[in-house]
Amino acid sequence: LKTRRPTRMPKEVLELRLGDIEHVLPIKSDRLKPFEHAEIEKKFVVRNSDQDMNKHVNNARYVDWIMETYDEGKAYLIKNMDVIFMQESHADERIISQQKKVGVGSFKHQLKNQNGDILALAECS
Repeated sequence: LKTRRPTRMPKEVLELRLGDIEHVLPIKSDRLKPFEHAEIEKKFVVRNSDQDMNKHVNNARYVDWIMETYDEGKAYLIKNMDVIFMQESHADERIISQQKKVGVGSFKHQLKNQNGDILALAECS
């Protein structure tokens, strides 16, 4: 609550899950990391309508911003998305949505605010 940032579930809580049930998706062991030298960037300002009732930008809006870096008609090619939400965003902030190709049909993304703080990281394929 003090930092207003999401945190990872403690190991003890994760172990309480139903261990005998197979996960639908595999659990990734590697963590997404920020990158330099984006190949595509889209810039915009957070609107009041981007916020939820708590005056935070909704997680779904972050996904929309990530998808802004794809050419029109190409977004349908994305079948998988792994996202880490790192920091909240508010109205009037300037956002940069960045994309970098990392393999055939695989892309890394990051959302930054005007201070260079990373709001979210993602990998799409």
